[in-house]
Amino acid sequence: MLDYIFTRWRNKQVSARLEQFPSIIFTRLFSDKQQNIPFDVQINLFELAYQMHLSKPMSKISSSRRTKFNDYLPYIKRITNGIYLSFEISDMDSEQKGQAAEIIGEGLSRCLVSSLFNVQENSMNKLKGPWKRADFEAMTSNEESIVCESKGSFDNIPQSEVNRARTQKNSRNADIRIAAINEIGVLSRLIDPSSSDNRNFDRFSKLIIKTNHYIQIFKLAGQQELTRYFKLMKKRFQNKNMTDFPEFSEKQGLWFKLKYESQRQKINGKEFIGKVELIENNRIIFIGFDEKLLNVDTFELFKDYEKVYVNQNDNITTFISKDGVCFIEADLRALRVLFPEIRQDEIKNYQESTWLTDIDNMNEIVFSNYLQFIFKENNIEFQKEKKIRDRIADYTINYEGIIYHLELKLFRKKTQLIYKKDKDKLSEDIYQTKLIEETLKEKIRFLPDVDVKSQILITNKDKRLVHAPKDMIIFDRNELKKLLRDKYYFVKFLSKFK
Repeated sequence: MLDYIFTRWRNKQVSARLEQFPSIIFTRLFSDKQQNIPFDVQINLFELAYQMHLSKPMSKISSSRRTKFNDYLPYIKRITNGIYLSFEISDMDSEQKGQAAEIIGEGLSRCLVSSLFNVQENSMNKLKGPWKRADFEAMTSNEESIVCESKGSFDNIPQSEVNRARTQKNSRNADIRIAAINEIGVLSRLIDPSSSDNRNFDRFSKLIIKTNHYIQIFKLAGQQELTRYFKLMKKRFQNKNMTDFPEFSEKQGLWFKLKYESQRQKINGKEFIGKVELIENNRIIFIGFDEKLLNVDTFELFKDYEKVYVNQNDNITTFISKDGVCFIEADLRALRVLFPEIRQDEIKNYQESTWLTDIDNMNEIVFSNYLQFIFKENNIEFQKEKKIRDRIADYTINYEGIIYHLELKLFRKKTQLIYKKDKDKLSEDIYQTKLIEETLKEKIRFLPDVDVKSQILITNKDKRLVHAPKDMIIFDRNELKKLLRDKYYFVKFLSKFK
């Protein structure tokens, strides 16, 4: 992802406008700007990609070892040429546009708020709670609290959505409460930064905010030991006697492991520790963090860097965010230069660390990338989105001369909870029937003029809950479990139907 951004462009302009700011706030923060007059903000695309990933709710990030920082690369690849940030979306359906706009919109909002309000990046956290709540919170360098609700669309955003954003951003107390309305590729509006009673940040609340930030980062990076370590650091801060809690010895053991067993890189006089993985096109990625964040004392004193660091040299691309997180992407041949102690056969592709919970939280675009990895590993020829009359097969594959047409259908886990409140009143059969009816209102249909026996549905549902044509081949949740254990299982599955 880093190399892709670097070789095409690094910065884009975004047109922004400040609206309905109380004069006391506007004068203090923006003496060089005028209300309701658009101005340009330069956005670093590495930072945008980073913030897009951090917009994912913690509950939707699997605890697996899979690196999730490549998941939104398909959106980054849609950025068009030109000075201003815009995306190619003509081939997306309405659902895909909605998913993309939500992710890009919040990433963009985070970049704008961070830039315009001088936010401490390691204080930015996704908010959780009721549906009608703001998206994220942060703290300025002056320790003022900010909450922001973001809306994103590739079309005009109706006033009803703007009003909803204003309601949601007012759901939390903060010194500054902002609605960020992003009509992507056109204009980003920062609206109505009302304030409420000041949220007091004592020493420990600031430390908790900071640890939550790094917990999310390393959960996204698939670094389980680091995620656990920062959770235990958080518990230490929450405990009045900071060394007297049940897991203290576990925390100390993790400290030694991370300190002395992690891979290392020294950049600009700073030591970064982390791990290396293989990504697409025979490239490696190192994700690490400033070693100062490992010790409690230096963690508390750690301040954001003044700016992001971006560099490319000898096909090695480096991005260091202001919160001290380091990404290095390079050709596999650079492994000996960067990490001479690692053998090539010791690192595996990040897709091989995928869990079923990862798939449950993927959208079809990310899941499609995982399947392409499986096809390539199994030497299966594939064609994406082949049109058959008025329908489109998600994939057409050729396995040993036999053509199969694949339909991908992911279902959200939350649909299984629709009838939970009624379950005790119903027999299991009736409960499952109701579940099927509600979950699968959209039937899986035949492709026209294609033998149904050559059509494969790939889904994260149990096949007993799938309303599909009788003879369609179903690669269901149970088959996915086998595939996640054995990346060559897909061809074994196909061999049953030769």
